[in-house]
Amino acid sequence: MSTYRNGLADGYPHIYVVAQSAYDGILRGGRNQSILITGESGAGKTENTKRIIEYVLQCGGSTNDELHSLSNGVPNGKSLNGCSIGSGVLSSGILLEAFGNAKTTHNNNSSRFLLSNAFPHEMREKLLLTKSADQYKFLNQGGVSVDKEIDDVENGVSTDRVMDRLSITSDEKIEVYTILAACLLIEIDAVTSLLGVKSSRLVDALTQPSIRVGDKVIRKNQNMQKV
Repeated sequence: MSTYRNGLADGYPHIYVVAQSAYDGILRGGRNQSILITGESGAGKTENTKRIIEYVLQCGGSTNDELHSLSNGVPNGKSLNGCSIGSGVLSSGILLEAFGNAKTTHNNNSSRFLLSNAFPHEMREKLLLTKSADQYKFLNQGGVSVDKEIDDVENGVSTDRVMDRLSITSDEKIEVYTILAACLLIEIDAVTSLLGVKSSRLVDALTQPSIRVGDKVIRKNQNMQKV
C-alpha cells in the first residue's frame, strides 16, 4: 500500500490508485467522495470494496494487524461501544456479506453457516434445522450445496462475533437466526411455528397479497407457481 500512498504508481490501473485519489479528494477539498464499482456477478465487486475500505482506513491510521483482525472476524467480548468508525464499517461489511450473498453462475458464497457446527446442536434443534444443507430446497436448487473452498464453521463464528461487536443483543441475534431458519425451511408448518403466526394467515399473505391504492385495499390472487 505504501507504494500507492507515496504516489509512486500514479496513472496505473489499480484499485489502490482509485482509493488514493478519493482520499486525496477528501483532504484537498474536504468533500465526500464516491466510488462506483461495477461488474458481473463474481467479478470481484465485494472484494474490491473491501480493499478500498482497508486502504482508506490505513491512510487514516489503522494498523495492518487491526485490518487483518477485522477482515477475519473479531475477538469475543468486544462491542461497538468505543470502537473506531473504521472498525464499525468493516464489521458491517462482513455482516452484510454474510446475509446478502446467494449462489450464481460465477459465485458460490451463499450463507449456509447456520447449518454448520459453528452453532450448538441444541440451538439448531430449536430452530428445527436438523438436516444437512443438501436437503433444503432453499439451498439445493443451484446444484451445489457445499463448497470445499468455503469454511462455513469459520464464517459462522466470525459472523456471530461481528454481531456482538456491533452491539446486537443475544435476543436480536436469535430473531435474525429464526428468520434465516424460516427461509431455509420453506415449509408452512415449520415456518409458522418458528415465526409464531397462523398458517392460514401466512398462506393468505403469500397467495393473496394486499396493496393499498389511495383509500382502497386491493387483494391480488397468485397461484403457487408465482408464489
